Amino acid sequence: MPRSLDRLIYIDDSGRPQSGLVVYGWVEFDPEHWASILKQWIELRKKLWREFGIAVTEELHATVYVIGRGR
Repeated sequence: MPRSLDRLIYIDDSGRPQSGLVVYGWVEFDPEHWASILKQWIELRKKLWREFGIAVTEELHATVYVIGRGR
């Protein structure tokens, strides 16, 4: 029986070597929803550009934005 792709998962990690703390985050979705998810992601990046000047090509790191560092 042939196997099919039933989930797409993007996983990223963040951490602080000094503390030994590592945090993993992920986005998981059904491949049939790829087009709508991509559209939502593009719209979010456009909004971040319009409202906060965060370039679409800029990586998003919680340590820069969430806790008040950087912008």
